[in-house]
Amino acid sequence: MGPDTVGLEPLAEVIRVLADITRMRLLLILGEGEVNVTTLVERTGYDQPSVSHHLGILRRCRLVLARRAGKQVFYRLPAAPPAPGMICVDAGGITVRVEPKAVVRELPPPVPAGIAPPT
Repeated sequence: MGPDTVGLEPLAEVIRVLADITRMRLLLILGEGEVNVTTLVERTGYDQPSVSHHLGILRRCRLVLARRAGKQVFYRLPAAPPAPGMICVDAGGITVRVEPKAVVRELPPPVPAGIAPPT
């Protein structure tokens, strides 16, 4: 690693994590406020193991925080978003601002492989 890349590894890792549409959907929902896994499953249409897997990745990168309340785990962003539909994440001292041009509030559930989407 050359001197011009020192300190860029955390940024590269965050960008890799943000490159996944499932994780982006979860982050945008969490930008609206703290929710539990059940709510994320209902809002995204993904199954619970998939949502939990992606939340684990987001937690390891410190992009989301978790709070346990009894048997439920609630997730939230570390800081409130600057505006609705926008998220800002810290990537090793560099702030990454994600502001989709068109944020769809309720995205349709994913279509299973081998099934044609409705027309």
